[in-house]
Amino acid sequence: MATSTPIASAALTGFSLSSAYDTHRPSYPPHIVEHLLSNANLLGKAGAHIIDLGAGTGKFTELLAAREEGYVVRAADPHPDMRRVLEEKKLKGVDVFARGADEKVPDWESWADGVIVAQAFHWFSTPQAIAAIHSHLRPNGTLSLIWNVEDYNQFPSHTCLTTWESHLRDLLWGVQDGLPRYRNSLWQKPLSETELFETPYHETIFPQATWVKDGKEGLWRRIGTLSYVRALETSGGEEWREFRRKFDEILGMEGVRWGDDGEVEIHLITHVVWTRRVD
Repeated sequence: MATSTPIASAALTGFSLSSAYDTHRPSYPPHIVEHLLSNANLLGKAGAHIIDLGAGTGKFTELLAAREEGYVVRAADPHPDMRRVLEEKKLKGVDVFARGADEKVPDWESWADGVIVAQAFHWFSTPQAIAAIHSHLRPNGTLSLIWNVEDYNQFPSHTCLTTWESHLRDLLWGVQDGLPRYRNSLWQKPLSETELFETPYHETIFPQATWVKDGKEGLWRRIGTLSYVRALETSGGEEWREFRRKFDEILGMEGVRWGDDGEVEIHLITHVVWTRRVD
């Protein structure tokens, strides 16, 4: 099924290595998943209908499919490479669709008890997409958003827990492509101003620390799954080589914590947002 929603060229390029994205991007801790589902009135709701919008390779979809509630899930994403990885997982109770966030579809109208957007809402936080999401939901249905955001991928005023992660954040902030990102906070305004969902929206932020396997090279591969970094890589040239040189320099700084098996510790948050449809 084709989608009428155009995909930014940087997103097409940036997410083309979909298998690497699926391998190196983190999943979501069980207690945070339950927090989201509870606030969305989906926890323990057997057979609930859920739309996983901007599902990508299915990092969150697979968590929904594995739960005891037996959710009926429609996972939608317009990116063909990301969607291929998701389809290959053959998740129980999940149908996969080539569909954009701003598409109103008659057979989706009032179908969902909840819409969940994991790691993607910043790409389509527009009045048109919010109206489409509203149309997908049953009365009293909920919209839930979740992001894993490493300190190095935060906005400039964020206080990083280590100096080296602050330097890495500054290096990454220097890579700009003009597209909407979580880190520039542009996604907040349309959600705050809509009359289709309860405002102000609710949110919880969970600080975390985690270990990245394979140390510096593992972190390099993880950063390479960021679409704007992937776009820089494909451009090649001196700018890319200088980016790698500065990355190596930062990982050589004091304060980097290494594990016994060479893994490196990083800090991140998981940001959960939820609101309810206004009828």
